[in-house]
Amino acid sequence: MKKQKPRLIAIAISHYCEKVRWALDYFNIDYIEENHAPPFHRQYTSPYGGTTVPVLVTDNKTHLPHVKMYYLEFHKIS
Repeated sequence: MKKQKPRLIAIAISHYCEKVRWALDYFNIDYIEENHAPPFHRQYTSPYGGTTVPVLVTDNKTHLPHVKMYYLEFHKIS
């Protein structure tokens, strides 16, 4: 089975989302970014149990809200 690229659900002007972009770029993790305007982003994050962005949706259905994203420095997701 072919692995899908992680999908980053974000708000374009969010500094939290920007930090996650930097982390993903730093680890050379190829991802697809999906930007939504507030408050419409909630309809895209709620299926994953969240109301905030960023959310990273991966192949193994791991959904990481922004607090957990800072752990990327310890665990490479690819």
